[in-house]
Amino acid sequence: MSSKSVLMCLDVSASRFSANVLSALKNVSTYKNVEKQVFVHMYSATPTSTSTSSSTSSSTTTAFSSGLFSTRPYLKKLLQCTSHVYNSASKHAPLLNFTVLQRYSPQQPQRLESDVNLLLVDVHHMDPLVDAAKQYFGLSPDVQVISCHADETTPNDSLEALFQDLDPQTYDYCALGGTFDSIHNGHKVLLGAAIALTNKSLTIGVTDQAMNQRKTLHELITPIEDRKAAVREFVEQVRPEIEYEVVTLRDVYGPTVTDEKLQCIVVSEETKKGADMINQQRVGRGFSPMAKFCIPLVADDSHDAHQDAKVSSSSIREQKLGRLLRQPEPRSNLPARPYLIGLTGGIASGKSSVGKRLEALGAGLISSDLLAHKAYMKGSEAYHEIVKTFGEDIVNPESGEIERRKLGTIVFSDKSKLDQLNGIVWPATAKLVQQKIGELYQQGKEVCFIEAALLLEANWSSQLHEVWSCVIPEKEAVLRLHARDGLGEEEALKRIRSQSSNEYRVDNSNVVLCTLWDYQVTQQQVETAWKLLQERLKQFTTKQT
Repeated sequence: MSSKSVLMCLDVSASRFSANVLSALKNVSTYKNVEKQVFVHMYSATPTSTSTSSSTSSSTTTAFSSGLFSTRPYLKKLLQCTSHVYNSASKHAPLLNFTVLQRYSPQQPQRLESDVNLLLVDVHHMDPLVDAAKQYFGLSPDVQVISCHADETTPNDSLEALFQDLDPQTYDYCALGGTFDSIHNGHKVLLGAAIALTNKSLTIGVTDQAMNQRKTLHELITPIEDRKAAVREFVEQVRPEIEYEVVTLRDVYGPTVTDEKLQCIVVSEETKKGADMINQQRVGRGFSPMAKFCIPLVADDSHDAHQDAKVSSSSIREQKLGRLLRQPEPRSNLPARPYLIGLTGGIASGKSSVGKRLEALGAGLISSDLLAHKAYMKGSEAYHEIVKTFGEDIVNPESGEIERRKLGTIVFSDKSKLDQLNGIVWPATAKLVQQKIGELYQQGKEVCFIEAALLLEANWSSQLHEVWSCVIPEKEAVLRLHARDGLGEEEALKRIRSQSSNEYRVDNSNVVLCTLWDYQVTQQQVETAWKLLQERLKQFTTKQT
């Protein structure tokens, strides 16, 4: 039977808690039928001491007791252990989805959202705890049970340094905010702490797209309604009995400066300055300042040199680069070969560089920009139409050729004129592209990339199997245009903003790449994208046959 989820039961009062966590993670990682979801239930078998957990029947009375972890000594212990579990999970089992539960209502048995097929307990003599867990969580009588009680050789880290200088207490009304894109273990530590500190209601602000513009690869951030739904799903899974208000944040303050009853704000090291600004606003309005509870960040031991040293959404977004974001649509109008991929991106996005790298890996490469130059050449059908539309002033008097810089000054200042130009050039370029595709296929190129800045605007995607986009921040594009073409900021921005936005490209692409970092980072993205493409092509060929 395939496992839907795993449940771990861990005693926070055990002197070797950290070792037991490590042992549990090793068991989960090697268990063949584990899918992705791991629930963690923490209990205290010895609520009046900190000795090693026992297996006596009295332990089951405190394992699921209500209110124990709201008392100050055990609240701090809960926070320490929760943070440690998520940190350890990031390091030793990063592919699994961990949720540390806070369900302590013995009068109301808790049903987990997915079937549990493996139960891990941190005691040798398991029967009393296993029986209690089966009853409380409604587990199957046939659930597989494994002891994760660590032996003396397993490393055991002290948790005392976590929240060392804090004396946590609970509040009726708490708040926190964040982007909460691709909820990761750092988010879970933050949300879990806020839940533990809350007695009645927790307000959670989720930043809207306008607030995210400065974030790395903000174009890949999940839509806000999806992020809000993911936050609500997680917190209600952790502790369903308190009230949650998940709201949209359009500025740094949100409801924290309008809701007088809020008593505590939970922040990270990155956002604690924002809490000070919020309290200044509250005092100015005659409200009491909120208590500030600061959560340490979760380390990312696998980060690259240019990435955050902490677990972060930006690192997760970067990991999506070069990978399939959405499945290609079936193209019954196209033959299986050559496999045609559009390569697009805004001005100065590095798409030409990416195209050359793909060509070096074995792809055929067609530059529609170079072919468009042919469409502009003196004597062509498009040439006469362009001159007729925009006037003789764009023609070099000596060579008779169209001066594209002069033409660019006209069309980048007026979108209607740019549309006119595209209406002339695109059809002519498309004919040349089709000719080039045929030539490359005859040369043995089974994959052809068509590089085109305005590929999506020209509605070419219906004639392609996939679309890949290159994106860079607007600020970086301005710097590149100044270095490459000598353009000032105003002229550079005019050209950048005359094209479609990066968000539009991402929304209409199967694969996204970014050339913001150094050569090797981009190269790794391209090689990953190419490797995964080869795997898709094998599947595509199998389906076709």
